[in-house]
Amino acid sequence: MSSFQDSRVLVVGGSSGIGLATAAAFLAAGAHVTIASRSVDKLQAAARSLAMFDETAKRLPVGRVGQPEDIAQAVLYLAGNTFATGTVLLCEGGAVLV
Repeated sequence: MSSFQDSRVLVVGGSSGIGLATAAAFLAAGAHVTIASRSVDKLQAAARSLAMFDETAKRLPVGRVGQPEDIAQAVLYLAGNTFATGTVLLCEGGAVLV
């Protein structure tokens, strides 16, 4: 079996069924898992069931995972700053630092 320790995995459709089971399997194998879903409610329920954000938050310098409001604030900052052109703003809570 391959080692997924510290690998980054995206599971599209990871809020239920096979996708949720796949996300859980990757978490158990030591991967950093991101799940995507069309339903915010199902996504939040899946994240709670996996407790995936607890471990991620502990590893981030900011001590928590991002919320939609964090991204919205970053977009507003860029939209309102006339000096920033062609800017890429990382909204990852310091994840690239760890």
